[in-house]
Amino acid sequence: MTRSEEVNRLTENVYRVILDQFNPSLKSFVTMGKHYQKALSGVTIAAKGYFDALVKLGELASDSQGSKELGDTLFQMAEVHRQIQVQLEEVLKLFHSELLAQLEHKLELDIKYLMATLKKYQTEHRSRHESVERCQSELRKLRKKVQNSKNPQKYGDKEVQYVEVMSTRQCELDQFVADGYKAALTEERRRYSFLVDRQCAISKHFSSYHAKVKELLSVKLPAWEQSCTQPTKLPERALNLVKQTANNSSAGTIISDPIPSTKALEVPPELAPLLGGGGLALNHAVTVSELAPLSNGDSHRPRGSQDMGTPATSEPSPLAIQSSQQPPLSASLTPPAPKTSDMYASTLPIPRKPASETRLATLGMLVCFWLLMLVLSAAYSLRICKFQHPEG
Repeated sequence: MTRSEEVNRLTENVYRVILDQFNPSLKSFVTMGKHYQKALSGVTIAAKGYFDALVKLGELASDSQGSKELGDTLFQMAEVHRQIQVQLEEVLKLFHSELLAQLEHKLELDIKYLMATLKKYQTEHRSRHESVERCQSELRKLRKKVQNSKNPQKYGDKEVQYVEVMSTRQCELDQFVADGYKAALTEERRRYSFLVDRQCAISKHFSSYHAKVKELLSVKLPAWEQSCTQPTKLPERALNLVKQTANNSSAGTIISDPIPSTKALEVPPELAPLLGGGGLALNHAVTVSELAPLSNGDSHRPRGSQDMGTPATSEPSPLAIQSSQQPPLSASLTPPAPKTSDMYASTLPIPRKPASETRLATLGMLVCFWLLMLVLSAAYSLRICKFQHPEG
């Protein structure tokens, strides 16, 4: 095998490698790049949900009196990383437009171009090679005639011409094969160079992206780390709030102390004259502890007043006459108002008393209650009598 034929074989092999190996590998690379882009896009979508959850945690921390600064830190983290994700999305768009799309477009055109280039080279090489072979064949025939001729000098000039033509065409064939091999290697290098160039462009975008990420994080990261160096130290605002709460608790009412009732009851006008001697005036407000419960129902009404449709004509009852002749009760007969501390005495332990003292106290309370009931019944009967005999 001559040198020309060996170079020709190398040239065709370069074209075959590009068509049969490089282009399929490049197609697989584009496919994997699309998967990579899709995966990164999925990461950005997941990152949005991740940082939305981080924002919610920051809102919870901001509502706290002791962790408001940490909530602000979480907000800043979410915002910075959201900016990082936006930059990543821009890089992914460039990754698709400047690398994948261009490689895919070049790949479709390259297959047709390489097949046409290889076919053209093979046709041209075959033509030149056949031309050289024809010259060699003519030269062999001429030399055979010279050997059989009686006058060999007759073909001397013609043989020289054939040798020169064959040498010229052989040189042209060798030059063509060399140029073809160079062109094949150039085509191969152009494809790898284009791939490296596109990859460098994407690397520049990623480098710019990482530089921005580094700049953002290097500015914010020291403050973030500082905010969590003392997890047990409360801010001044929370400490002041704790102090105010402690002061209010010590200056105010103790939680275990009973709270006296301040709800007032209005005294009926008809009871004001009867209770005036006890220190109560008309429309005087008294507390629940100052009044005994009134009897409810018809048991204390006169018989003639039970039916409001038929006025009674009977004489006032002896009880009413007796009560009208009695002087007003003195203040000593009015039950004393209990003290505030006695209203919730049931919450304290009761000391044991002798049985005789208990009986006397009970009897005294019953007498006071009976006298109060007599006064209230007399007042009520007097009011009914005035209603039945308005002319009197």
